[in-house]
Amino acid sequence: MSPDDYRTYYQRAVAHQEVSQFQKAMNEFSEAIKRSANATNVLAQLYYQRGQNYLRLGENDKAEADFRRVPEYAPGDAMGHNNLAWFYVTGPTNFRSPEKALSLALKSVELGKTNYTEYASFDFETAPDFFTGYFLGDYFGLATAGNDFLAVFGQTHGADPASIFFRRAGP
Repeated sequence: MSPDDYRTYYQRAVAHQEVSQFQKAMNEFSEAIKRSANATNVLAQLYYQRGQNYLRLGENDKAEADFRRVPEYAPGDAMGHNNLAWFYVTGPTNFRSPEKALSLALKSVELGKTNYTEYASFDFETAPDFFTGYFLGDYFGLATAGNDFLAVFGQTHGADPASIFFRRAGP
């Protein structure tokens, strides 16, 4: 591979990430993004990976910005929407937004129904690692949506051992 090829930087970034060298990984992912201008099919993955490293470094604004770019580059990818929804449910407290998470989770489920290579649920098994320690039965939050309240919590459902649920209560 050429040193100018984005794959060289991607592979180095993954190696740094595997040994918890998150700053070095983030730098390599940034370089891979710069060099992948003609490979838009991989940009979603690169932004997601870099976002994970920003999150691990506590650079939450940059992590959110990268996570938001994933559905832009891969609008038909259920997991991109799912992962961003998880960020808004379980990410840093000041970024939590059940309203944003709900629309993304519903889009993920909708996309998952037509693309069987993706998951068609918003559940704990597909959650990215956001280091929050949520467990089944945890109450995640309460928000308002117009005149309604929106509660977010985890519970079992049928054969699915660990799902996130949104309940709307209104007048």
